[in-house]
Amino acid sequence: MRLGAIMTRQVVDLESATTIGRVRDATLDLEHRSVSGFVLRSSPSSADWLPWGAVISIGSDAITVQSVRTLSEQPKRPRSVSVDDVLASRVLSDRGVLMASVTEFDFDAETGLLTTITLADGSSLRACDLLGSGSYATMFREKEGST
Repeated sequence: MRLGAIMTRQVVDLESATTIGRVRDATLDLEHRSVSGFVLRSSPSSADWLPWGAVISIGSDAITVQSVRTLSEQPKRPRSVSVDDVLASRVLSDRGVLMASVTEFDFDAETGLLTTITLADGSSLRACDLLGSGSYATMFREKEGST
């Protein structure tokens, strides 16, 4: 599933059958190469963080959660990054080769694990080769024999 496809998707509380917000951003756990949660807009409380573990399902129209009580304040994690901060960022290989910028993330909707990262030139990189992301670049392990 493409992460961009669920941006702005509504989040529905199964207990009250109401919308409790819309996805504004996603956060990636770089250590585990997975989606760690979603930041919501228009949530009914000051808490706007939906942790991945609280997601019951991701459907074609909505993301479902058991209750609005699953929302919390976003935790500070040293190896997490906002998708908004990575999109359009430069990509640099561990061999110092500048590549095209990031345009999309694909992930497994059941597990939250990232599968591929798509670049502006149409190429894609395996998520298992993601090394880190910072203010200068998103770093990837370059395959042997490339370039």
